[in-house]
Order: sequence, then C-alpha cells, then structure tokens
Amino acid sequence: WPDRPVLALLGEGAAMYGIQGLWTAARYRIPVTFVICNKAQYQILKVGARGLPQANAGKYLGMDLADPEIDFVALSRSLGVQAERITEPDELTEKVRESLAGNEPRLFDVPIDRTTPAAMEY
Repeated sequence: WPDRPVLALLGEGAAMYGIQGLWTAARYRIPVTFVICNKAQYQILKVGARGLPQANAGKYLGMDLADPEIDFVALSRSLGVQAERITEPDELTEKVRESLAGNEPRLFDVPIDRTTPAAMEY
C-alpha cells in the first residue's frame, strides 16, 4: 500500500536499535513520518530491572541516554532525513499532518516526561 501514509511512533531506545533505517528511508525516498517520544532512557530495561538491588536503589547503570544526550535531529539529518525537535503538542499535530501529506521521510524528536520508573505506577 505505497499510497497510504505511514506514521512510526518510537521510543528513543527502540529507535537506537534500528536507526540505520533512516538511511534506507532517505535513500529510497520512503515517505515515513517518524516520531521519537524521547525520554532519554531505556525505560523498558529499567522496568524489567525492578526488584534488583541496583534498581531498588535508583541506580540504572547504562540505561540513561544522557550525558551526552543523543541528538536525534543531527543523527537523522546525517542519515539524510530532515528532522526537528518539537516541544509543543499543537506544533507536533501540525507538523505531523504536513509530513503525512508529503512525499519524503521526516523525523520529529519529541522530549517527554523523564520520570524514572521507580516513581511511576505500572
């Protein structure tokens, strides 16, 4: 269904597992809109670590994607996909609408709440 718009919603950790897919989208001009919900951490790994002594102490070695934080906009652009960071919901709505109507890949890096899982209910 090449005529259907495609929206890919990803976490930053999941995006890092297959970031080279951006190059493929750029190379073959695949009009996918990527939205990275960026919490700057491997949250699924933190949730899975619950009950372990280090996690109970709030220590998640190697699970925070900060210091330095990954610059998904620069990374995306280096792979040939136009990108921008968006912090406002209304702006994201408009940009996604425009992108889905377009004919090239785009990426939006959206910083979201960075609460650690220890403080969250699951």
